[in-house]
This record gives sequence, C-alpha cells and structure tokens, in this order.
Amino acid sequence: MTRLREVVLRHLWKRFPQHCVILTDPLTRRAIDAGIERAASHRFRDDGDVRAFVMLMVLLGSHFDEDPQLPWAGEHLRRTEGATRREAMIGLLAATSAQMEPVIGRNGEYYRYALTRAAEPDFEEIAATYDGSDDSLRAMLRHLHWRKFQALGDERVERMLADARAATARHGLTTPPGIVVYLALMFLLGSAIDSDPFHPWVNQTLAYYGGIDPDELARLFHAEATGILRRYARLDRVMRGGSH
Repeated sequence: MTRLREVVLRHLWKRFPQHCVILTDPLTRRAIDAGIERAASHRFRDDGDVRAFVMLMVLLGSHFDEDPQLPWAGEHLRRTEGATRREAMIGLLAATSAQMEPVIGRNGEYYRYALTRAAEPDFEEIAATYDGSDDSLRAMLRHLHWRKFQALGDERVERMLADARAATARHGLTTPPGIVVYLALMFLLGSAIDSDPFHPWVNQTLAYYGGIDPDELARLFHAEATGILRRYARLDRVMRGGSH
C-alpha cells in the first residue's frame, strides 16, 4: 500500500493542493489509505483506477458510492460488477461528468459560488432566517445551490432532510441553526460528512464539544465550518492564480 499511497498523494497534490494543505500531510495520507481500501472494495486496484476513485471521493464525498444524493454512482458500480475494472472506471468518470457538470459548472464555477455563499451568513443571521422547519430547510438549500436542489428532485431532498435530522440528533445539534449548518455541509460535501476522512474536522469538532448546550454547540460548529470553507475558497483562488 505504501507505493500506491505515494502515487495517489502526488496526484492529489497536483489536482487538489488546497485539500492537502488544509488536511496536512499525515491526515491526507490517512484519507488516501481509506480511499485505497474503498476502491479495493469495488475491485479497483490498478494505479490509475485508484487515483480516479480517490479523486471522485474528493469531488463527490468519500461515500459517493452509497450516497443517496448520488444514486447514479452506486447504480453504475453495481451494473458494471462483471465488467473489467478499466471499463467500469471509464464509465463511472463519464457518468460523473454527465451528471455533475450541469450542477457544478464546466470548471466548477457554480460549486465554488455555493461554497462561498455557505460561508457568508453569521450565526445570528442563520438563526433569524431559518426556523428549522422542512420548508425553511428547503429554502436554504435552494438559496445555497439552486442547480443542485433542482437536480436532486423532491424525493432525494426529503431523504436528505430526514438523514440530516437523524444525524444532528445523534450529535446533539438539535437547534435550528445547528441543523441548518449540518444540512448545508451534507448538501455541499456529501451525506456522510461525519465519517469522511477528507473532512475529519466535522467529526472531530462534534466529538470534542459533544455534550455541551445545543445552541453553543451549533455556534461553535458554525464557526469551525465557515472558517474551513473560507480557507478552501482563499486557497482555491490563490492556486488558480486569482487575487488573495
């Protein structure tokens, strides 16, 4: 695994340096190891296929192969179980491009805008704007990333709302602002954000502050989330040659 880890690590530094900077080298290596194991569960073991699989984990969320927001990914993997791994990966990459480009933009511009928008409101604004009802949560998702909201459709949005409420109950994020912040992160980073090795800060933050007053937990979680998202945005601009 050591050699393959180094192969994938070089690829990630080339394609997603901002993730590597924020994660730090040890946690990037740990995330890659998780990616290699997840790729192997689908019998992807060739260097190129593993690199591609880990790249998709970064782009779509580490559990993209079972994420209810992305049913087409799991369906493709199940449908191509009998195909060669190269054919399966080529098809998966083609499906990802077809499904995601209208949502995130040809160069990711729509997604970048959504990330920036997610980091804008302060805690008091979230608390004043969204009451935690399903209607208010849907309104938040529409405001955050209209294209993705439309692409998901009613059934998948309802499933995500239910999953977010179950996850926030487990973590003690029981006030409306806490649910809003957690749901927004699920929407942007993947449904299983609390077990995503590329976003370990989510689980670490919730575990560290677990058991405190729910409103204070939500406030601290919001501060950590907006700080991370703003760092991603700044690094992304710098690495694409934009302004600081």
